[in-house]
Amino acid sequence: METRVCKRCGIEKSIDEFYTRSDNNKLRDYTCKQCRKDKIHQNYLSKIEDDAYVEKERKRGREKYVRLGYNKRKTNACSEKEKAYPSLRNARRYFNVTTSSDMELHHWNYNVTDSVILLNRRLHHRLHTSISLDLNEGIYYRESEKLDSLEKHLNVIKSVCEDNGFDFSSVVVLTK
Repeated sequence: METRVCKRCGIEKSIDEFYTRSDNNKLRDYTCKQCRKDKIHQNYLSKIEDDAYVEKERKRGREKYVRLGYNKRKTNACSEKEKAYPSLRNARRYFNVTTSSDMELHHWNYNVTDSVILLNRRLHHRLHTSISLDLNEGIYYRESEKLDSLEKHLNVIKSVCEDNGFDFSSVVVLTK
């Protein structure tokens, strides 16, 4: 077993206790992992007291947030649906449904306000990856097939269940 002496703490440790160098994967650092972590932590504690450093890090964090696209809402489709069909916004209240956190309501047709489908959250997500909503019509499509009836929609849900190992018997249609 290969060993090395840490230049900071002076303790002989296994070579696995040293980080590999970024310029050459075969070479190892001169300080052990624990000493490196301690040094970084001490450096952070000394810099965090400086207001200029804190402001610089906040600015860097905001720029990174924007650069990586976190500022774009991932639920733009949901907000567009809410704008187009505000009456369906609080479906749980309309249907007097109290569900566990793993169950969600799915509107199969936004023109039919008195019928929704209760689905498992993961199944609901998988369903939305295979269908798309036409906001103008308020109807979902799978590929080019128009899902304009509850039966068609349930057949699509059944096929998604079969493809992904979900239990179709947990799917419930709720009507007012």
